[in-house]
Amino acid sequence: MNTCAISGLSQVINKPMRICLKNDGKRVVTCIDNIYLNTPEVCPKSISLPIGYTDHNLIAIVRKRKVQKADSKIIKKRTFKNFDHDKYVREVTNANWSNVFLQDDPEEAFQAFKETLMIIVDNHAPLKKFTVRTVNSPWLDKELKEHMIERDQAKSMTISSGLKSDWQVYCKLRNFVTKLKKKKKKQYYVHIIYEIKHDSKQLWSMLNYLLKGNKSIPSFLETGGEFLSKPNDIANHLNNYFINKIDMLKNTVQHKNKDLSVRLIDQIMQGKDCIFEFKNVSVLKIKLMLIAKMSDLGLMILTEGCLSLLLQLLLHWSHILLINRLFCFVLF
Repeated sequence: MNTCAISGLSQVINKPMRICLKNDGKRVVTCIDNIYLNTPEVCPKSISLPIGYTDHNLIAIVRKRKVQKADSKIIKKRTFKNFDHDKYVREVTNANWSNVFLQDDPEEAFQAFKETLMIIVDNHAPLKKFTVRTVNSPWLDKELKEHMIERDQAKSMTISSGLKSDWQVYCKLRNFVTKLKKKKKKQYYVHIIYEIKHDSKQLWSMLNYLLKGNKSIPSFLETGGEFLSKPNDIANHLNNYFINKIDMLKNTVQHKNKDLSVRLIDQIMQGKDCIFEFKNVSVLKIKLMLIAKMSDLGLMILTEGCLSLLLQLLLHWSHILLINRLFCFVLF
């Protein structure tokens, strides 16, 4: 306490932090957890809340300052609740697309196509905002939630009554919920890993997520009987090692007169007859390609019944691009 007085610190928690029962049934209230501040006037209110998984209360202080909450992640999705497919197809078919076909500039043609189509799409399938809520505990099912509520109620009853029998019931429920939560969490990840065991990419991604808290950075490096402990020394040693290794490889590799890339191309193309040329492509073939690429359900709904018309507009746009010697990275 002398140290706190010298440093100008004051204890701001004025409520009990731990309430328990001894073996003789005596109720014990302690203030074992504290918060010290040098300006207690900025935190006029303290909180001590009982929580189920421990006999220590959750303590907190409230500042006199408004803290702006972080914005939730908001995404936009199209809703097809009142979508009338026949009415949508008729409106797309009867729309005035002449402003697209009369354009010679690809940017203006695409802009006209986009504006005309999006007016119709927004009218039939409007965009709505949805707030994304992150689920941090996917194993937290209905059964576990019910037992957690029962545990919290038992603790509240124990604090109110002070009976040893209520304390024993609470302890039993607390231990049961702790074991059940570990069991549910284990079962969840075992099931996930079993489902993705044949997909190495997803499997390693899940394992890295589970082991992210166990990553460690080497604190020393041994080289030539000497231990390097400073980060700069370790980084410089590794840097010099790889530089020397590259220099050694350059000196040992045999140089040849013919360029390596040319030799590799000749080797790959040996015995092959490949020619790059433009060929006529039927509308049906591109239509089938578009259908095969449509994995999104909303895109399939919006293009079904009017795909031929939209395809003609896209082909006109692609022709303008070729005439102007421009390239579209993603057309289909």
